[in-house]
Amino acid sequence: MRVKIVIVVFSLFCLLVDPVLAETLQVAKVYRDYPGYINPAVCENPNVSKSPAAPAPQIIVVPLPVIPETAAGTSVKPENPVAVPAPAVEPATATSQSAASPVTVTPSPASSLPAPAPVENVDPLKVPTAKTMATYPAYASLRDDNPVNVPYLSLWAGMVATHDVDVEYNHNSTEVPIDNGFAGGAAVGYDFGPVRLEIEGSYRDSNAEEGDADLKVRALMANVYADFNTGGTATPYLGAGVGVADVDVEHEDDQVLAGQVAAGILFAVTEKVAIDLGYRFMMTDDPDINGAELELRQHTALLGVQIRF
Repeated sequence: MRVKIVIVVFSLFCLLVDPVLAETLQVAKVYRDYPGYINPAVCENPNVSKSPAAPAPQIIVVPLPVIPETAAGTSVKPENPVAVPAPAVEPATATSQSAASPVTVTPSPASSLPAPAPVENVDPLKVPTAKTMATYPAYASLRDDNPVNVPYLSLWAGMVATHDVDVEYNHNSTEVPIDNGFAGGAAVGYDFGPVRLEIEGSYRDSNAEEGDADLKVRALMANVYADFNTGGTATPYLGAGVGVADVDVEHEDDQVLAGQVAAGILFAVTEKVAIDLGYRFMMTDDPDINGAELELRQHTALLGVQIRF
């Protein structure tokens, strides 16, 4: 009888308690599934995945420059200390499935020096010395910004060819042919680099083809020359001059204005001597010789020497 009463009471307890217990268990399960749930036993949420622990920081030791000590024990600081940059450290990448990858440290060089410029082959003939530039005619125009101030002396000799002289007398005109003759001259000048200035005196002597008429021309000219550098020992030049000429025919003379143009080449032989191979064309106003007016034109081919000081 008592057993039946216990069974009946237990059944009634199960019928009354079972719904409440089931609901309580269901609430507990939902609470455990909640993302913010913290297990009081271990103080952590089992629903959140753990992130791998960050790697321990690496300590990098940078060597300091050694400062030598003197005999007295005092330190000597270097005059130009070299700055040592800190090595570059690449950040580690962490994932939830694998541990952090090892960190690679690549130290940068302490200093980098520029590579030396390549040395080109230099031709000694193309780079004259100051002494050579001051004496060689071919190098005179290399220093336009700082002209080479060099005085010089020129001596030359050659042949003169005279156009047929047009003689006008009493409104009558006739032409007198003139033989080739000889010529000579001397000049002193100053070289300013690409330009030369000089004073030249010259003498030309020739005879008429018929008769004994002797034609002599003495001239004093102020000349200017332009030298053209070729990078070698040969220097072409062009020039012009103006002055006065004394025209003498059989001891009768007249002084008239004269002008000339010149061209040639200077060949440097030594540092102070050059050979001059040149040409001159001279013309004058018509001189009056015993009432006759002469038209005078002369060509001169010359070979000379130029001496520089």
